[in-house]
Amino acid sequence: MIISLGPIPPLVNITKDPPITIYGDAFNILCTAVTPVIYPNLIWSLQDMSPKTIVIVRSGKTLKTCQNTMFNGTMKRVKTCVVTLQSVTMRDAGEYSCMASNAVDSASVSLDVIIKGE
Repeated sequence: MIISLGPIPPLVNITKDPPITIYGDAFNILCTAVTPVIYPNLIWSLQDMSPKTIVIVRSGKTLKTCQNTMFNGTMKRVKTCVVTLQSVTMRDAGEYSCMASNAVDSASVSLDVIIKGE
């Protein structure tokens, strides 16, 4: 007998380093998505201090790098994307979201970034 689990949506996680960001410093946000068959698509967005305003992370201050990997001995595909912001200002504060999608569904996670000092 063959048991099929059926299609599975991506699992997604987001982390930030360092946890506290000081005005003028840099920080990284790491988004990792796991799917069983096809590498997921990842989209970053930032909800800034203006409610309901979604903007794509500003390319002038960001460096986004992505990498596809596969767990050894499993069929799981992992996509990891890192957004690095340099010389941050108060405009870089807000809710950063990472949405992962595959042919089945999508999932997203968010992280609040607070900038201290000025």
